Amino acid sequence: MKKIILILAAAVLAVAGLVAALSGCAVRGGDSANIAATADNSGKEDPSDTATPSGGADPSGAEDPSGAADPSGAENPKGGYSFVELNMDWPVYATTKELADASDFVFSGRLLDISFEVLELSANDRTLYTVYTVEVDKTYKGSDASIRRIVKIGGLDGYNVEAQAKAMRDAGIAANAIPYVKNVGKLNVGTDYLFCTCARTDEYDNIVTAGQFVFDLSSENAISLTEFFK
Repeated sequence: MKKIILILAAAVLAVAGLVAALSGCAVRGGDSANIAATADNSGKEDPSDTATPSGGADPSGAEDPSGAADPSGAENPKGGYSFVELNMDWPVYATTKELADASDFVFSGRLLDISFEVLELSANDRTLYTVYTVEVDKTYKGSDASIRRIVKIGGLDGYNVEAQAKAMRDAGIAANAIPYVKNVGKLNVGTDYLFCTCARTDEYDNIVTAGQFVFDLSSENAISLTEFFK
């Protein structure tokens, strides 16, 4: 049993060691400053620990314990799998301009799907990612595209757990400890949002940072960002 625990711990540490290269567009001090723009106007408490342009609020206006809303409305049990939190040093952008400048792409669109893939986006890196597929409505910054696929390192605690475990097993990775990242906005499939992303590959965008990559379209922060590009 000790040997198994040590192996799992080593695997988690190895994944955590990839954070600087995999997390966002750039990495700097995590909890450095609050954005000066606005707080989220959803009226809901922010479940995250860091301040964001949206105030870190859940874009949907309601907390989803799964890490992303289950379109069926049914709770997804963890099915005996454990989730291991990755300690990330995400950048925090203090103003709308900082966030806009840090993003390669700013666009509004409808979230079509949340899936999980083990991707090798860097040398010697095969890691579980959450993939958000978005149908783009309007592009405010960057090149136009009809569909964008946005990746975030790790899975989602409690959401569609078997799909996450299957992606890891299919890639030859033990799925008894699924890595995930806290403080990521809870998203609902079929809902329109404003997204801030960075170029990663021809196929994938990267989230700009965990708490500041997606906003409810009616939030003051989304309005502030769209006004910035006028």
